[in-house]
Amino acid sequence: MRYLRLHRPYILMGGLAALAACQAVFGSQAVAMPITTGTADSTVHLRMLLAVASAALAVGSLHSRMQSFEATATDRLRRFRAIHLTAVTALAVLLSGSIELVSGTAESATTLVRAQLVWTGLAILSGRLFGWLLAWILPLATVFPLTYLGWDTMNQPRWWNWLWQDAASPACWALAISSLILGTGGFLGTPWRRYAYGKRLTRSVRNG
Repeated sequence: MRYLRLHRPYILMGGLAALAACQAVFGSQAVAMPITTGTADSTVHLRMLLAVASAALAVGSLHSRMQSFEATATDRLRRFRAIHLTAVTALAVLLSGSIELVSGTAESATTLVRAQLVWTGLAILSGRLFGWLLAWILPLATVFPLTYLGWDTMNQPRWWNWLWQDAASPACWALAISSLILGTGGFLGTPWRRYAYGKRLTRSVRNG
């Protein structure tokens, strides 16, 4: 199929396989990060950063050599892109979560899946704003506040720190859902749709 040739799925599959292998072998490797409170747990495990890469890689696979054409494509092609994004997101999350479940605990796997969902939504928004190959910008930008600013004076993770909060934290799950909603809105907000909406809005304002 021409769509698959344009998006070169073998690159995505190879990248996800490499990330999965790194997570399985090196995922527990820890790096101490600077934080504002000196006694909190500042350890960042490699699997956390690999989840950022996995989300960005999955979303970045929307890039193609005919990007400008796809931005104004028919409903049929937009459906292909929606199926594509849903499938690669599910695959990336399933790989990360399954490996963490085997090598860690159910709670750590749930936390990692939640984090990857947050980063996936941000990656979609980033891809829409900056281009699909730059889907990593917004997810990567969250790493600093999560590590350096993510702890309060009582050495407890702040309510929005989805990497260290409990797996059942309602606030962090709300962030994950909100991120996916924002990402979905960004994905659906193609240039053509934004143009059409702008025209309708202008017309309604003129008509009072």
